[in-house]
Amino acid sequence: LGGHAIFMQQNYPPQGRYEIPSDQTQVFTRYVDIITARVYEHKQLIDMKQYATVPIINALSDYTHPCQILADIVTIQEHLGTIEGKTIAYLGDGRNNTLNYWFFAALHLPFTLKVAVPELIVRVCVNFLPCRVSSPSTEGNSTLSNTVCSVEIDSS
Repeated sequence: LGGHAIFMQQNYPPQGRYEIPSDQTQVFTRYVDIITARVYEHKQLIDMKQYATVPIINALSDYTHPCQILADIVTIQEHLGTIEGKTIAYLGDGRNNTLNYWFFAALHLPFTLKVAVPELIVRVCVNFLPCRVSSPSTEGNSTLSNTVCSVEIDSS
């Protein structure tokens, strides 16, 4: 794409030891057109956004993993055609950044997401998306039993 990357290790320079993170972000944005950040805590991205004058791409945080989901969706489209009308199943741990962003994608793209996780620890429902978890007897787009949380989101 013609760009040149500047790689900064997570702890160099040590944030907060020599410079405060807001100053670091302001200096970085004077030298680059865009920042792609892989951080441990999502709060670091929020803080960077407050002081950056260039776009910031979330390459990974403890809360979301949007680049992974975009890569997954591109792979699906390469092998199965458009994602429109497809049903995506997610089975596994309900406490991770990847699942959080699958929820976000399902609300914005025309596919159905079906999720089955061993426990109800789906942070994304509570924190930033308008999804609902209900009991199996309640109608809606999701169901919950005592052993498996099953959530379905259909954006169409």
